[in-house]
Amino acid sequence: MDKYQKTIETFNAVADKYWDKFKDFELYQATYDGFIKHLPEGQVDLLEIACGPGNVSRYLLNKKPNINLLGIDLAPNMIKLARKHNQQAAYQVMDCRTIISLDQSFDAIMCGFCMPYLSWQDSLILIQDMCQLMKPGGLLYLSTTEGQKANEGFHGSNSAKGAIYVHFHDIEEIQGQLELMGMGILDVNRLTHIHNQKPTVDVFILARKP
Repeated sequence: MDKYQKTIETFNAVADKYWDKFKDFELYQATYDGFIKHLPEGQVDLLEIACGPGNVSRYLLNKKPNINLLGIDLAPNMIKLARKHNQQAAYQVMDCRTIISLDQSFDAIMCGFCMPYLSWQDSLILIQDMCQLMKPGGLLYLSTTEGQKANEGFHGSNSAKGAIYVHFHDIEEIQGQLELMGMGILDVNRLTHIHNQKPTVDVFILARKP
């Protein structure tokens, strides 16, 4: 079975448990606040990639109700939950590899922990597409997990029982690709914590389109 399809099926099967675990998850909230601080005044057209069950959407919308949010995810059950918990937002089942087909541009894009489930080649395309979809001055939030590329493969997870194929990417390469696309790096933060009984380093990048 395709590694992407297997990962999607796993997340789809545990959507309710995922919501229960992450609906009030505080660990990353400071990074969301940093993102919100850099958003423009007034209405903000925001694309959330890999929105899951809408836990991050809910946090953003509670903090800044004038966000016009479109969330996408490939797991239908995640989208159902996101719609249920954030009825003022729009959601659709969509592959992040096809976002360039969206007929609109955005003031901001949040891409939270999508890239760990994408190959490097697909991640490069995603970076290019996100930069193209952003309006001038647009803000990008990108988070991923740091690790050795050689460690990619199917991994177990306490929050998503089943087979999940995880990719690890070089953070400097990600920054380099963003800069190649003309993005200015505003901030890079690393957060070390214990995840699935192992030390994990999560990386959070904020960047702005000129």
